[in-house]
Amino acid sequence: DTAFVIELITAILSRGHEVYIAVDGKPIRKQINRHYKENRKHTYNIRENMPPLLAELNMYKRIHIHYNPELEADDVIFTLNALLPGKKVIVTSDNDMLQCLGCDTIIDMGKQVVDIMSYPSQFNEKFHEVPIAKLPMYRAIVGDASDNIGAAIARFPHKLAAMFVTSLNMNQI
Repeated sequence: DTAFVIELITAILSRGHEVYIAVDGKPIRKQINRHYKENRKHTYNIRENMPPLLAELNMYKRIHIHYNPELEADDVIFTLNALLPGKKVIVTSDNDMLQCLGCDTIIDMGKQVVDIMSYPSQFNEKFHEVPIAKLPMYRAIVGDASDNIGAAIARFPHKLAAMFVTSLNMNQI
């Protein structure tokens, strides 16, 4: 809902913060796997609402809109998080963004705010105590239903995948 987005951004701006907006391009993952995100059902077409929304937001100072035609917004956000100095808050409901958590980054998921200290208590059960840095490998093994990506090996036990990735020394790979 564009009104919700504008209200949220206006509230953030009123507190003196900069706002960085990442816009989805056409992901290469879709070219590799035509079923990527095919399972998602939307009640409205955000692509129709995006141009007027971006035009309105572009009029505000301290709003930075980032777009790469070959990247999803997630990829842009991850890159911005790594490049921008200082404390950051990522506003998203996407679990993929949890891998951005760090001493200078928190995730506002709407109903909960997650930082590196609260991550274990909020997500240990869901991700079987997999550390933040190893979430991408864990999710690559068990799959990601929200993106319509199946497990690397069908019915691979999630606890076993967690034990495997947790025991890996990523510096030697």
